[in-house]
Amino acid sequence: MVGDSPKTSIHCDSCMDNEKLLAHIRDTMRQEMAILSDQFQVLFNEFEEQKQLLRQIVGRESSSSLGDGDESPFRTAVRPPRRKPKQPKYQ
Repeated sequence: MVGDSPKTSIHCDSCMDNEKLLAHIRDTMRQEMAILSDQFQVLFNEFEEQKQLLRQIVGRESSSSLGDGDESPFRTAVRPPRRKPKQPKYQ
């Protein structure tokens, strides 16, 4: 019979091994993604906390130096004056 030949048997075993391996890889990838997602969430939360602290610190410094504190502390940078366009020497 065709199904009993060694080649077919080896081929099917090979396919089964590949399917098992693929399923194992998928499971491992899901676990790793869950771990990475958790780690990212922890780092993101820490970032948000640090950002809030920085806003408080910058807010205190800008309100004490400027006196009003109404402006956003991130918009207090002074822009350099614009240069006037150069006029051609000869017209």
